[in-house]
Amino acid sequence: MAARSPRRSLSTKKQPRQGRPEHNGRRRWPALCDWTSRHIEGSLAHWFGGVRVLRHGSAPTSAEKKYILGFHPHGLYPTGAGFLSLMPSFRDAMPGLRPIPLSASALFMPPIIKDVVCWAGFRQVSRASFVRALDEAGSVILCPGGQAEMVHTHRAFKSPRREVVIHTRHKGFCRVAIERGAAVVPVLALGETLQLRNLLNWPRCQAFMVRRFGFPFPYFMAGRWGLSPLPRAVPLLYVVGDPIPPPPLPAPGAPAADADVDALHAAYFAALGELFAAHRHEHPEYADAELVLVDD
Repeated sequence: MAARSPRRSLSTKKQPRQGRPEHNGRRRWPALCDWTSRHIEGSLAHWFGGVRVLRHGSAPTSAEKKYILGFHPHGLYPTGAGFLSLMPSFRDAMPGLRPIPLSASALFMPPIIKDVVCWAGFRQVSRASFVRALDEAGSVILCPGGQAEMVHTHRAFKSPRREVVIHTRHKGFCRVAIERGAAVVPVLALGETLQLRNLLNWPRCQAFMVRRFGFPFPYFMAGRWGLSPLPRAVPLLYVVGDPIPPPPLPAPGAPAADADVDALHAAYFAALGELFAAHRHEHPEYADAELVLVDD
């Protein structure tokens, strides 16, 4: 779920074709989303042994404003980025927000998976789809670290001290935030990266494959019951930070200045670090963990 870093002004970008649900969300199934919302927290608690959404800070949110939620770390399956907005506890913590999940294009290729994510209202994380979803729904959620962050998932299993690795290279979401007047909101997910692990950890090779093909090959997942894509029973904790407002544009429709993008980007990752420092001890597996920021 990587956020791209385009430089062009949003006003000149061609909009996606109308008949493609991965861009316009037209296959979203409201009844299914409502049913999932009613049952998801109980199911997650049963499967994983616990799930909790914790709000850090008390700044108000409003359905009249725009928000871009960044979800970290990506992990092998960043499933929380997809279902977090359906959880009643998230909606209680962030009143008025119903963020649309943005995902990599690969998720819209396999037939059955494509159907499920389209029913859930997912959209592709291309620039045009990003902007359209933000303008229509007022909020989106994506993984700024993307596949590059995924390469470092194995470091969550380090001994004696776990490392939670956050990738900071991408800035495109901050540029969109400034140009569309959206606040950025850091979201820290604790537990997801311990539910699945890649049996083959060749970071340099996998980082090269991400840069070249957008996927960290080789990729062999181990989860519950051994070699399985089903996640292990590890409790989930999602910590949601306060919205960080963007600097104003010098003129309506103007592109964001690089200095403003850099400043918002720095404030965002500083806030993410504060979330980790303040709340890591609230998850039993992260009390002695270390946050590591990388840009590779």
